[in-house]
Amino acid sequence: MVLRRGRGYSPLPYAIGHEIASPLLSVGADMKNTVALAFGDKVILGPHIGDLQTPQSCEGHDKMIDTLCKLYKIEPDVIACDKHPDYRSGQMAQARPGSIALVQHHYAHALACLLDNDIEAPALAVVWDGTGYGDDGTIWGGELLKITDEGYVRAFHFRQFPLPGGAAAVKVPQRTAYGLLYQAGLNRRFGFSDKDDALLREALARGINCPLTSSVGRLFDAVAVLTGISADNSFEGEAAMALEFCAMRSESRQSYDFTLQDDIIDWQKMLRQIIDNIDAKVPVCDIARKFHNTLSTIIVDVARAVGEKRVLLTGGCFQNKLLLENAIAALKEAGFYPCWHHHIPPGDGGIAAGQIMAAIRQQKKEDK
Repeated sequence: MVLRRGRGYSPLPYAIGHEIASPLLSVGADMKNTVALAFGDKVILGPHIGDLQTPQSCEGHDKMIDTLCKLYKIEPDVIACDKHPDYRSGQMAQARPGSIALVQHHYAHALACLLDNDIEAPALAVVWDGTGYGDDGTIWGGELLKITDEGYVRAFHFRQFPLPGGAAAVKVPQRTAYGLLYQAGLNRRFGFSDKDDALLREALARGINCPLTSSVGRLFDAVAVLTGISADNSFEGEAAMALEFCAMRSESRQSYDFTLQDDIIDWQKMLRQIIDNIDAKVPVCDIARKFHNTLSTIIVDVARAVGEKRVLLTGGCFQNKLLLENAIAALKEAGFYPCWHHHIPPGDGGIAAGQIMAAIRQQKKEDK
């Protein structure tokens, strides 16, 4: 039996192997929020708080921080938070005493996976999720980061595409599929009326509320729509889960083509082959399985290109059992050492753990 950490009033600590100079606090993400403390030679990951979308949940977030600080009799000097300027967690952190350490979302995912496996850099981190604020101001989510002792390098990422309506595309994945096809120069409406089609096309042409994303989570949404497996996200991950469950009913070992050029993973060949398969009436479960197989092949090919033997599998997409197991098997077969989450959640519930480790790294650098 595995005991999950960070639940209850006396969570098990993570030993970090050295004493830190002063206490640290991290405030987590806005979804599936947790907080974390670091003091002495340990990290404490607090209990699940939830999504910071209501005044009550934000109040609970602040109370949890106060409770943990009082319980362990510390006053943090540094507060780590996400770089996203609109995160409530970050805004609440700014209101507290102490200096602020901004941590990139996907870097935090990677460091949480290192902590969970009790290992050190270097490593290649495959960080795939739905949304994270990138260093260039766009929406990241299909990242392969080279983690070093000093920080990270964005080694590869998926080709970006626009999200018509921004956050609205997350809830209405037909918009995501529309933006993906538009970027590829393909024209399919998916039930949009003539008026809506014209409005979407005008918005995309003029770049009005159509932020760019590299998100693998949004690719899952788009493929679910294209295949007709699911067109809904009435709860987080609904379309992606439907795609996963459908793929599990296929035994296909085939995959689609893609291109690695410079630091870009280009999905255009894969998209066109998916559409060809749809037009040819290939069973949708085989299409879904081939999509999953392609993602595993991408991981191995990028790992070979980067040259790091240790590969971290982290981010919300790796809650997908089929994707995780496929990637582990493919990496092992290719001679790599895959690492994944065991106690700390791979999704945003683990962000606080990664933020605290980033703050510890920064503190060590400043002490040198």
